[in-house]
Amino acid sequence: PLRNWKRWWYGKTLLRAAYLKLCDHISSANQAAWTENITLSNSAWTADLMRRDYGVEADVLYPPVSGFHSDTPLTEREVGFVCIGRIIPEKRIETIVEILERVRERGPAVHLHVVGSLDGKNPYARRLQQDYLERYPDWVTFEGRIDEGTKNELIGRHSFGISGRTDEPFGIAVAEMV
Repeated sequence: PLRNWKRWWYGKTLLRAAYLKLCDHISSANQAAWTENITLSNSAWTADLMRRDYGVEADVLYPPVSGFHSDTPLTEREVGFVCIGRIIPEKRIETIVEILERVRERGPAVHLHVVGSLDGKNPYARRLQQDYLERYPDWVTFEGRIDEGTKNELIGRHSFGISGRTDEPFGIAVAEMV
């Protein structure tokens, strides 16, 4: 777990054990009944986990992604990257910047647009924005939350999309960039 609240809530604590016991009392789970359900998964990866961890076969039903096609030929697009999604530690924005920093050291002057909410309630996003605006003002841009049309236009005029998340269950943002 990367966030502090996950550590105490999902850890092996007395509070967690009491909560799970209460949940079992209110609605006991019958694992054998799970195999009789029609179970849907948002990706083949998640379906494999369901099979491996619970013995449940799940059909894959990918979440809907709005259709978009750019008319801009790849040769006319900016040699830059777009990263879309929640700005949280699991998305590893720092790793993306490190990777692109190495790319830039080898010659191509790529740039990065980070699209995601920058509200004041997210200290991680606020810290990243402040650090990278100071360190890389010429090639890292935080766009904030933008509407779908603006997002599609941004994706459509850039050559690459990038995601730093490992073990992404589906990744709707990745699907949008594809």
